[in-house]
Amino acid sequence: MQSSVLRLFTMDKERIQEGAPIYFPKNPDGSIPTFYVARSHTSNPEWLAANERENAKYKGRMRANQMTAEDWSNITRKVFLSVLLKGWENFLDKDGNQIPYNAENAEKYITEYPELYEYLAAQATDDENFRKAAMEEDAGK
Repeated sequence: MQSSVLRLFTMDKERIQEGAPIYFPKNPDGSIPTFYVARSHTSNPEWLAANERENAKYKGRMRANQMTAEDWSNITRKVFLSVLLKGWENFLDKDGNQIPYNAENAEKYITEYPELYEYLAAQATDDENFRKAAMEEDAGK
């Protein structure tokens, strides 16, 4: 039998890379908006590779200690959009129409609603979203 400590820190590898569901309050039609975010952590090889790729673009500025807050923000947003935001369901526009998930819409809504981006980015770092024990409890196991 696995110890409680090990069980607590056993992560779900599929959720780490494919995305954990992040639920929001019900829409007026009763559907539940759900966003899927992968883990922003060294346990996610896609995240590591994207970070390396984006950081390489700023290598000279980093060496010269000339990085700005905007530079760092651009890196993290590009990495988030390219590998962490995996999709959404039941995301409705102001008229109640489904917003299809694609790169263009992701960029648009993450830019227009920075608090949504910040919330989802925080969820990508919250290990609770990726723990197997939490998933088993949710499933009633």
